[in-house]
Amino acid sequence: MTSEIIGPLTPKSLAQNHRNRQMGTREYLLEKAKKQGLEKGKLEERAKAKAEKLKSALDFKKMGIPLADIAKGLGLSIEEIDSLV
Repeated sequence: MTSEIIGPLTPKSLAQNHRNRQMGTREYLLEKAKKQGLEKGKLEERAKAKAEKLKSALDFKKMGIPLADIAKGLGLSIEEIDSLV
């Protein structure tokens, strides 16, 4: 019954089946690596954006701008801004 569904199991068909599985595995691994790379890039961009916000907050704090205004403008907490030195 199985040979009726998939055809005769010849050396050529077995080799083709093996190549197909290898390609599937390779494509899966490439896709997984791509997703991991994209996620890493997103995390790095978020960290960079946060660092820029904190630098701006410190600059504004040194200029004497009220912490509540800085927090509102940059989307940071007052505690985050107050801890900057």
